[in-house]
Amino acid sequence: MYQPLFYFMKRLLIILSITLGLMPVSSWGQPFDKLFPVDMRLSEKSDVKVFSDQGQGMIFIQDGPEARVLLLDDQMKVQKQFQVFDLPPDSLFNQLGFTYKEGQLSIYYVHQQTGEVQVLSVFSEEEITSLKQLNMTRLVSGSVYWGTFTYEGILHVVRLPRGANTIRLVRFNGGEEFSADEFPIDEPEIFEKFEENLSRIDQDNPATFSRTYFYSKLYHQGDDVYLSLDLPAFTYIIHLDLRSGQKEEFKILKGQPVTKQNSLILGGQLYQMGLDLDSLYLQVVDLAAREIKNKWTYSRQDPIDIQFDYPVKETEDGDIINLVETEEFMEATFDNSYVALAGTMLGDSLVELKIGGVTPLIKRGITGIILEEKIRKTYFLCLMDTRINQPLFSMPEPFVSRRFPPPMMETRPHFQTFTYGEARYFGYWDEANGGYYVSQ
Repeated sequence: MYQPLFYFMKRLLIILSITLGLMPVSSWGQPFDKLFPVDMRLSEKSDVKVFSDQGQGMIFIQDGPEARVLLLDDQMKVQKQFQVFDLPPDSLFNQLGFTYKEGQLSIYYVHQQTGEVQVLSVFSEEEITSLKQLNMTRLVSGSVYWGTFTYEGILHVVRLPRGANTIRLVRFNGGEEFSADEFPIDEPEIFEKFEENLSRIDQDNPATFSRTYFYSKLYHQGDDVYLSLDLPAFTYIIHLDLRSGQKEEFKILKGQPVTKQNSLILGGQLYQMGLDLDSLYLQVVDLAAREIKNKWTYSRQDPIDIQFDYPVKETEDGDIINLVETEEFMEATFDNSYVALAGTMLGDSLVELKIGGVTPLIKRGITGIILEEKIRKTYFLCLMDTRINQPLFSMPEPFVSRRFPPPMMETRPHFQTFTYGEARYFGYWDEANGGYYVSQ
C-alpha cells in the first residue's frame, strides 16, 4: 500500500535533481539567452540549421522554396541577414545534408526519381545562391543510398553499390567538390542482411525509441562510424575510423538465447538486451577491447536492481501507466513488437538508458506515404557509470551541477542542440516573439 507513495516521492526527487541540474552553474560558462528576430513566419515543415566554423557561423532557416540566412560572428552577433529563393522543391528532391566550410554553406539534394544530385551554394558576401547538378555517375550508379552524417563540417554519405561487397563513403567537400573511399567487406553473407536504409543515430538523430527498435543501425559518434546488425546469436559490427581511414568487422555474442533481442551503441560501449516471457538480460561490452564488462539476468520473480525508478507503460498519446512488479514489466514489454534500448550521454562517463519494448503505430496515406507515426512503449530508466559499468541510484554531482536543456524545451518547435565555437547550446523557434531562441 506504500508503493505508490514511494514511487511518487522517487519521481519527485528525480525532477528536483534535474531542476537543480538546470541552474546557471554550467561548466560551459554563464547562461546565454538570445533571440534572433526573423521577419518570416515558420511552419511545421520549416527547417532550421545552425553552423559554425573558425570563429563565424550561420543560421539557415528554410520554409518551402525560400530561406532566411543570418551570418554570425564569433560572439554570435548578427552581421547581416538576407533572403534566398528558388530552392529545390520538397516534392521532387530529398535533402541529403550540409557542408559548412570556411564560411561557405553547400546544401546537397537528391532527386526522388532519377537519383540526380544537385548542390545549392550560398555565397554570403554576394548574398546570392547558385544551384548546380553534380556529375556523380561513377559514384552513385547502381548503388543504394543508406544514410548521411556530418563530420568536421563536411557531409558524408554512406552508400552500398549493388552487386559489390563494399561500403562506399562519399565526402562532399563543399561546392562541386567530392571524393569517395571504398571499404571491402569481409563477410558478405552477413552484410547482405543489412537493410537498405539503416536507422541513423547521431547528434541530429538521437537514440530515441522511434529509431532504435530497428535491427540495423548507422551510428556516427565523434571519429567513429558503426554499422550494426542484430541477429539472434550475435551483434555484427562494422567500424570505420574516420581519423585513420581504417575499417574492421567483428561479432559480439549475445548473452543467452532469447525470443526478442536488440542493442545500442553509446560512448564506445555496446548495450545488448534480450527478453523472453520469463527472463531478461542486459550485457555491456567495451567495443575497443571487445570485452564483456558486466551482465545482469532476471527472472519473473527477481527485482530489477539496476532500475533507477519503477517501469512505466506509455501509450501512443503519452499517457503513463506505472508498473511495479518484474512480472508485469516482462509481460507488457514482451507484448510489444520489438524490444529496444534508447539512451543518451549525460556526461563523459554517465549514460541514461531506457530499457524496454516498442510498438510503432504508423498511419499511411493511399499511396503508402507515412502520414503519422506514434510509438507505444514500455521501459524502465537506468543510469550507468561507464567508468565502472555499474548502475547509479542518485544523480551524481557532475550532472547536478551541469546545465542541460530542460525537457520542456525539447517539445518546442524546431528544437536542436549544437556546438558554436567551444560551447554547447540549444535553440528553438519562439513563435510569440518571432525569432529563434538560443541558450546554453
